[in-house]
Amino acid sequence: MSTERPKSELEQGLDALSRAVNGLGGRILGPKAVGRESLPETPAISPEVDEAVERAADSVGRFLNATGEALKRHPLEPVEAVKDAQAHQDEPVETPPGWSPLAGGLKTLGEGVMSVAEGVLDTVAPKKPKP
Repeated sequence: MSTERPKSELEQGLDALSRAVNGLGGRILGPKAVGRESLPETPAISPEVDEAVERAADSVGRFLNATGEALKRHPLEPVEAVKDAQAHQDEPVETPPGWSPLAGGLKTLGEGVMSVAEGVLDTVAPKKPKP
């Protein structure tokens, strides 16, 4: 005899919402972001919406990746960085398995911002040479 009670309509709805959010999160950032090795077979919203979300995440990821790479190459030259980013915004993003181009682009953008910060700090407060 089972002591488990059936799930309420609310609990079932929240479970379905949770699966949809995880499915979308996996499509936006990659399945690793939601603790999976691959995306589920079932669509999160619908095949068309899921595909549109993946395309948008890919496009934004390529833009962020190009921006981050440009900032790394030109940390103290913003005009050159913008030109460089524009020239490379359609290039694919290389990511480890399980991560989306958006996740890779965010990582590269962070690295680019760090390069700018290091360049500014080196200009404002240069490191003292070690004896």
